[in-house]
Amino acid sequence: MELRDRRPMTGTPYLRWFLVLGVLTVLFALPVAGTAWAGNGGEPTLKLDPPSGEPGSQVTAVASGFGRCLPPSSPSPSPSARPAEPLVPAALRLAGGGVEFVWDEKRVVAEATDSGKGVASAQFLVPADATSGVHTVLARCARTDSLKIEAPAPFEVIPPADPILVPNVIGMDRDLAEKTLVGAQLSLGRITGEGSKVTSQKPGPGVAAEPGSPVDIDLHLVKPKPVHKVLVPRLIGRNIAKVPTLLGARQLVLGGVTGEGRIVRDQFPTAGTPVLVGSAVSVSIQRDLDAEVMIRVPNLVGRTVSDARSALTSVGLKLGGKPQLARKVATQKPASGTFVKDGSLVTVSLVAIRLVPVPDLVGSEVADARTVLSTVGLVLGNATTSDHAIVSQQPAAGTMVPAGTKVTVTFAEPFSWASVAGLLAVLSGAAAVATRMLRQRLNKRWVRRSVGIVVSPVAGAVPTITETGANHGRPVVRIEPYADRGTHVLERSDS
Repeated sequence: MELRDRRPMTGTPYLRWFLVLGVLTVLFALPVAGTAWAGNGGEPTLKLDPPSGEPGSQVTAVASGFGRCLPPSSPSPSPSARPAEPLVPAALRLAGGGVEFVWDEKRVVAEATDSGKGVASAQFLVPADATSGVHTVLARCARTDSLKIEAPAPFEVIPPADPILVPNVIGMDRDLAEKTLVGAQLSLGRITGEGSKVTSQKPGPGVAAEPGSPVDIDLHLVKPKPVHKVLVPRLIGRNIAKVPTLLGARQLVLGGVTGEGRIVRDQFPTAGTPVLVGSAVSVSIQRDLDAEVMIRVPNLVGRTVSDARSALTSVGLKLGGKPQLARKVATQKPASGTFVKDGSLVTVSLVAIRLVPVPDLVGSEVADARTVLSTVGLVLGNATTSDHAIVSQQPAAGTMVPAGTKVTVTFAEPFSWASVAGLLAVLSGAAAVATRMLRQRLNKRWVRRSVGIVVSPVAGAVPTITETGANHGRPVVRIEPYADRGTHVLERSDS
């Protein structure tokens, strides 16, 4: 007889298998879900790269944990490029939102949207007016007050390092130039030439350089520059108190002053007369206490800042503000031709000037130098047709100057064969004369030292000794005694 177990298949082994399978499923799903949730709605954080920098430097900001304040996903891309869907429900996301990055809780410097995993990143520039020290960058939900999610991060603003500008040593002697360069944290480099003063340098004055960089100097001899003349400015109608400044701008001085008052009535030399630098200008003044001196504003448009300031100073006006030198005047106020009070300010708007480095022209010829300067936007200042090489230049090579600046050069002295031939001829003639005089002098010394005459005493007879002018290889003496009787003996004396 066969016995069978007819109990239902709901025993303990099957239940155990179902429980084990469920636990494994939960354990596998928890890390994935936790990671996704942390990326979208975990603790918000903000990282800045780099964490410090100078004003105007670029910073990358990465905000994590801002999934709830990010906007809905953008239009779906192609299936192959579609990013993974975030685990934060769309209902919890803030419509029209995003993440904004705020500098010191006052200024929004950047905004960003979700990258797909609750992370938003953006780049921003450190404000140019940021002061040195530690500032706070805050990442927060943008354009919403319903949910406050934010994360701060410190950022340290480092003051920009001051560059070392090469000092101007042109005109100094070698020792003073070296002392000046060492004092500026630079060093003396290669030295050329045998002169006593520095005629050129490389890098040129004002060029930014690294600490300890060498500066090459040139000590070539140069001819003194010709005396320059300047034009006498117009002083009539000006206040006598302003006259020394106006003359000083032209390198002139105030001479005699006649009369009483404060207004210049006449001047000598007259305006526009070319005079030597340092000349004196005499004026006569008149009493006019109630008169208001009015100045005509010159045209400044198109001039550099330094030229504009000089033009205003020469007429008794001032340039307003502190404009940068590497600029040109675009507009001015008051306009050109307007009459204003003495000492008034003239304000200008500026445009940038293109700065170019001066190329090295030493060793080049005129045609090559003109071509090189034209390529970089400069011109040759002293037009010449010299066939000789350039030995020095001004400004020095490497100096940053505005486009259109004139560069003056100095050429090597021409070599003249005629001068050399003339000098050799003079030297040859002098040598021949000196040799002849020396030989005659030696011949006379030999006669006096080595020749003696012994003559028998005869009354009334005096011998005569003369030196021949013929050029024999050795001294020759001819004796011509008077006609008498007796024997003449010629002996050599060793005394």
